[in-house]
Formats: sequence, C-alpha cells, structure tokens
Amino acid sequence: KPLLLFAFGVQAGRAAASVACFRRSLRLRPGHAPTLSNLGNALRSLGETNDAVELLRQASAGDPGSPEIAYNFALALRDAGQVVDAVRWFDRSLELRPDRHSVRIERGLAHLLGGNFTAGFADLVLRHPAPVVPVRGKSWPRWDGRTLDGRHLLVRAGDDLAETALFARFVPLAAQRGVPVILEGPDDAIPLLETVDGAARVVRRGG
Repeated sequence: KPLLLFAFGVQAGRAAASVACFRRSLRLRPGHAPTLSNLGNALRSLGETNDAVELLRQASAGDPGSPEIAYNFALALRDAGQVVDAVRWFDRSLELRPDRHSVRIERGLAHLLGGNFTAGFADLVLRHPAPVVPVRGKSWPRWDGRTLDGRHLLVRAGDDLAETALFARFVPLAAQRGVPVILEGPDDAIPLLETVDGAARVVRRGG
C-alpha cells in the first residue's frame, strides 16, 4: 500500500539519519555506552541485527548497571534468534528495574519463540491484566481454557505480522477442542489469517 510504504520510508530515513548522528557522536566520545546503545537500536530498526548485537554488547559491558541498555541488548539478541541469551538480558533489565511491564511483555515473546509457553503467557498476561477485555463496544471475558459451551472464542491479531504468525499456531489447537474461533485483524493481516486452519470466521478490525 503506498501510504504504508511511504510511512516505512520515512521511518527508515529517520533511522538512517540517527545512525549517522550517533556515529559522529562516537567519534567525539569513543566507547560512550548510551550512544553505542542508541546506535545499536537504530541499526536494529534497519534490520542490521548482527551489527546491532555487537554494539549493544559493547554498550552493556561499558554500563552494566543500565536497565535500558540491557533491554535494548535483549531486543537485538531476540531479533538475531539468540533467544536464550535474550531472555537472560531481559531478566537482567528487570533485576535493575523491576517495575517495567513492557520489558516483561517483550520477554514473554522471547519465551514463546523459545518454546517456553508457560513462562511466555505468564508475562504476556500483563498486556490485558483485567479479567475482561473491551472489544467492539463490549466487555469480553478472557478465556482461561475452560469449556465455552457453544460460545465463540475471539482471537485478535495485533499490528505486528511476525507476532500474528507466532500466535496463529495456537488456533488449530483451540479448534481441536471444539472451540469455534473467530479471528480479527487489521487489513494487512487478513490474507495471513485466512490461511489459518481451524478458524470459523475471519473479520476485519472494526468491520
């Protein structure tokens, strides 16, 4: 879609400009841990994962007491597929600053990628901690695995297609238990959702 491509281009352009700025800053202050972290984060947003990991490794060594640097390092490691190390650095960030729910949520995704579903979902429940979730003007109770007695299960896709693909693997498991599943997502996720086995219906977000 042209608008989405334009938006991505703007974001990529900003990230590239940030990379140039951070590199200039490092020439003035070599080894400055916060700048190394910022540069690594910018490169990660451009998909240059290996370079991001190395820079953030240097940043974490330079400032081992920074929860933000530990968090950025964990994100880069997760993007690089180094899930075990990523979880370890998410843990480190939380040791340094335990009150950050966003870090636990990202750690939950890392756990899921590594196949640790129990720990993953325990972290991800922080996204919607209340027992009911407001959707389409109504309050929907969160499913806890109990029999639905003919009621439908609404599964909502987020804006991250990679995350949507990750969670879509669980839809057939719910369908095998006799649960009618309705999938909801944004327009760009609909083609993916329509390929998911076990979905009784696919609807557009807000449609």
